[in-house]
Amino acid sequence: MTDLDLSFLGRQEQYILRLRGLYERSGYRRYEPLRFESYDFYAGNRDFLVGSSILNFTDLNGKLMALRPDVTLSIVKEVKPDSDLARLYYHENVYREAHGAKEFRQLSQIGIEVIGPNDQIDQKEILRLASDSLSMTGARCALLISHMGFITGLLDEVTHDRKERAHLLRLIGDKNLHELKRITDAMALPSQTVGAIEYAASSQMDFDAGALFDHSLNDKMKTAAQELSAILQDGISGVRCDLSVTDDPGYYNGVVMRGYVDGVPRPVLSGGRYDMLMKRMKKEPLCGFGFAVYLNELERLMRQEENR
Repeated sequence: MTDLDLSFLGRQEQYILRLRGLYERSGYRRYEPLRFESYDFYAGNRDFLVGSSILNFTDLNGKLMALRPDVTLSIVKEVKPDSDLARLYYHENVYREAHGAKEFRQLSQIGIEVIGPNDQIDQKEILRLASDSLSMTGARCALLISHMGFITGLLDEVTHDRKERAHLLRLIGDKNLHELKRITDAMALPSQTVGAIEYAASSQMDFDAGALFDHSLNDKMKTAAQELSAILQDGISGVRCDLSVTDDPGYYNGVVMRGYVDGVPRPVLSGGRYDMLMKRMKKEPLCGFGFAVYLNELERLMRQEENR
């Protein structure tokens, strides 16, 4: 069977159709969530959302509703704890605060979610799909991965104060080595701990399993190092290790990722392993792993290609 001629479509429309084809060939079925749900549902999981505001309205029955700010939450809400493995993809709009502006915008996303028993979730397959999703843009790209177990294990060596941990997590994510050095000097931390913090906050573009294990200071970090090594030593195309990639440890507990393409200054893909979200929403023993591609971030790049 020959491929369909998609040349009459715009660059972004072609990209979306190819992604959908990729996910469907890989055994994923489309999920179409409700456009809006109870405001209380999203407000109760506000710290999982990108941005702190939720676009809401009162329906005809006087109930406060919200335009959907996130697809993952909607999917997890519908899953039953005794469900079999679910492999889903979606192409949906979400409604969020615009980055750097005091206004809401409709943002288009396409992504996948895998929810099921731990031993049935193939993390390498998901990472390959994420890498392939970036490659299909036609631009130079990189998928950077980290592990929240490594980062939270490292924070355990420093402090158990919630605010201090959150501050250190932000500094590691920002690669702010200067401020990290000031703080670690003030805390008089052991040199091994300081070295591990500096290692995590530096871009690790060339994977070195030895260095990763050398900087693993406890069992949690060693377990995370083993998992990262098993993934990265397989040499998945375009996947690199950068331990400064972090997310909310209240929701994410394992591999996390950010995807970048040349010509776009912000991430165009993000996701990770969110077993903590499953726990918070009382969906144990199920686990979850997924990613989203931010089509709005790619729009300008693809428009430029059309005009060449």
